[in-house]
Formats: sequence, C-alpha cells, structure tokens
Amino acid sequence: MEEEKEVHTCLEELDGVEEKPVGHVVFEELKKNSSVEKAKVELKTLLEHLKYVFLGENEANPVIINSS
Repeated sequence: MEEEKEVHTCLEELDGVEEKPVGHVVFEELKKNSSVEKAKVELKTLLEHLKYVFLGENEANPVIINSS
C-alpha cells in the first residue's frame, strides 16, 4: 500500500514536468563583466634559489620558478 502511494506521488510529479522537444538546446549567456577574484593562497617561504611568479587573469595562478 505504501509503495503504491509512492508510485502515485511520483506519477503526479511527472505529470507536472514540461516536455521539451527532442534536440532542444538551451544556451545561457555568460556575463563578460564578471571579475575574476584573486584566489587567497597561503604562500610558503621558498628556498633561496626559488621564487613565485603569478600567471593568468588577475595574476591568480602562483607558479614556482628558479630565481636566476
């Protein structure tokens, strides 16, 4: 009996779902004005022969390179 109620509830929910035609594609326009925030990364002290360089948009990607 409980299983029948659950099946009935599921069928009612499915009746309310709007069908989309086959092959229907929805595109969402990306906002170009959204700013990329600089990630807060805890940088550790490096050995003398190494240093950090920041790459990418808004210098958000730290990379370790040879200091010479």
